[in-house]
Order: sequence, then structure tokens, then C-alpha cells
Amino acid sequence: DPRVFYVHNFLSADEADELVAFSMAPSTGGTHKAWNQGGSNAKLTTRTSMNAFDITTKLSFRIKRRAFRLLRMGAYKENLADGIQILRYELGQAYIAHHDYFPVRQSNDHLWDPSKGGSNRFATIFLYLSDVEVGGQTLEKDAGVDAGSWEDKLVDQCYSKLAVPPRRGDAILFYSQYPDGHLDPNSLHGACPILKGTKWGANLWV
Repeated sequence: DPRVFYVHNFLSADEADELVAFSMAPSTGGTHKAWNQGGSNAKLTTRTSMNAFDITTKLSFRIKRRAFRLLRMGAYKENLADGIQILRYELGQAYIAHHDYFPVRQSNDHLWDPSKGGSNRFATIFLYLSDVEVGGQTLEKDAGVDAGSWEDKLVDQCYSKLAVPPRRGDAILFYSQYPDGHLDPNSLHGACPILKGTKWGANLWV
């Protein structure tokens, strides 16, 4: 535990560049995209990054179908996958350790416990869209960074735990559930602070 797999060349260089270009281009009527930003001035306690969603492009559907094949899930079903969340981390930005599944008590209008017949996020495929000069590892937990901050404390863990350095076109796959449907608390993970350069990545949740 946790169940983590490294996938070489999940994306081509052109596909990685296309996702980055999509996130930076002006929105059009055929796409759904919005940037959300957090930074040092925002005093966020969990995440400092920018993100946008690619929900409707041909590339996003092609990548999601590829993810289904990787997971051996059979025929692609749109309702079983979220849109692709494209992320940009600048100097000092990071994401504190967290789970990708929703808490069982997230809301009363949906059963979030798969072990009792409900549904929740089953797996995450994180796509690396760029290399990073220093920092930016994806940290499986179980320079522009303020001393004593949560980002600063995260740096030490980034070099002492299972930490995956960004490599453009590669991906990591990890599961949020056990095979029996119980949620896996060992899927706790985070994004290490960027110490030099910029990190581009993307989340795909199934």
C-alpha cells in the first residue's frame, strides 16, 4: 500500500502541448474552461495552483478512452469519468496531502460508500505535461516557499517518501478504492512545491 503504478509515455509530446495550449487559449463556445487561482496572497491552507477543465475536446475524449483501456474497464462510459483538470504550478506552489475520493458523509443526496452499493472515485491518473527543473514531485505520503509554512514542511517529505518526479508525457496511476469497494486511506498524496521552473499536469478521475 498504496497501489501506485508509473506509466511511461501515456501521452505524446504533441498531446501534452495541446492540453497546455488549450488551457491558455481564450474560451470558445465549443469548450468549457475556467481558471481558478490561488497563491501566496490568497493565504490558502491546502492548495496553491491554477487549474482549468477540458470537458469537450476530441483530445480529452481520446485520453479518457485510453485511461479506460489502461484500467481494463471495458467500453468507455462518459458518466464514469470526470473532465480533464489541467493544472499549472508556479514557483513555491503546492498541494497539501489529500485524498481524491469524496468523504462518505460528503452529502445526503448520494451514497458515497462503494462498499455499500454507492459510487465514488475509483482511480486517479495524473498526467505530466512538462518537466520541472527542481521540485514538483507527486508525493505519496504514507526557493519561493515561506519558512514554517505547510509548503515548507511538505518539502522535507518530498525527499523522504515515495515521490515521483515530473516527466513530460508520463503518468502515475493510483487507486482510491480497494477491490472490495472500501475506500483506501493509504491513497493520501500531494504535490510538492515548485523550487525552480513551472509544472504543468492534469488530473483524470474515474
